[in-house]
Amino acid sequence: MTVPMAGVRAPSTDRPASSDPTTAILVWSRLRRRGYLQGGAVLTAINVAVQVLLAVIGSGHMLAATTSVLAASAVFAYLVVQFGHIRDAPAVDALLGTQPWRPVDVRIVRGPVGLWTRSVVEVGDVRFEASGPSPAHLAVLARSGTAWLIGPDARGRAAMRIEGSHEAWPARVRLGSVKPGRLPVVGANVDRLWATWLAAWPRLSRRGLVGLLNAGEWSKVTASVAPWQAWHNNRANAIATIHTADGRVLTLDMRGAPVDLLGTIWDTGSLWVVGDPAPDKTVAVGYPGYPLVTEATISEAAHV
Repeated sequence: MTVPMAGVRAPSTDRPASSDPTTAILVWSRLRRRGYLQGGAVLTAINVAVQVLLAVIGSGHMLAATTSVLAASAVFAYLVVQFGHIRDAPAVDALLGTQPWRPVDVRIVRGPVGLWTRSVVEVGDVRFEASGPSPAHLAVLARSGTAWLIGPDARGRAAMRIEGSHEAWPARVRLGSVKPGRLPVVGANVDRLWATWLAAWPRLSRRGLVGLLNAGEWSKVTASVAPWQAWHNNRANAIATIHTADGRVLTLDMRGAPVDLLGTIWDTGSLWVVGDPAPDKTVAVGYPGYPLVTEATISEAAHV
């Protein structure tokens, strides 16, 4: 099956980056997650300390106390790792509010390694460690060889935007040597790579997005999306109205759709659907060639 390349809008370079409403929502979500992670880490650390104290003074069962400590320690480690991705969120927010994006040529030096999933990219003779881009985003970056950058500030903090996404990925100037890591494959099927990555997170992919991508060919439709409310995890429930080439008007019920994808519908006034859109079907929708794909259930549009 031939995968077409959807047209997506490049960011504006003549105004502060946070003037883009989708980017502003994504930054807001990251700041919210930062607060949640900080609070969770503190509460988990307190729990570990209490369990250790109880074990030392002999209260309760030693096995139960040890198990609780190990479980809480694992949760604490996870929270610390996640916080590491967004520790610079306030600084990045400040940069986005005052500076525009500037286009740059980028070379990927190292893909994600270990729990931190940080990648190293090279812009000119400066290397940046970027936090957060998925393997699918890096595949787009490898394909295009270009990105948009803001910063760095006096402490080496910056933000990077990749083609097809509104995300402002936090980045830091990287000094010293870089350990080798896996590089993205140029020409990889980004749609499938994105769906496979989501499949590792059951809450993000409940219906088998990989299988839906194999259900037919992509076709473009005009689309508009009704107002929606973003969650702190950069997702939202949303209803879109689409007009097919043969004149049908249908609605798409997208549960937990990425904010990035919803923002692109607003940008372009279009959407792509896999297979023949028909009522009561669940289909893959999004923008082929980019990590902007989700699932939607189709129904007849009311009052048409």
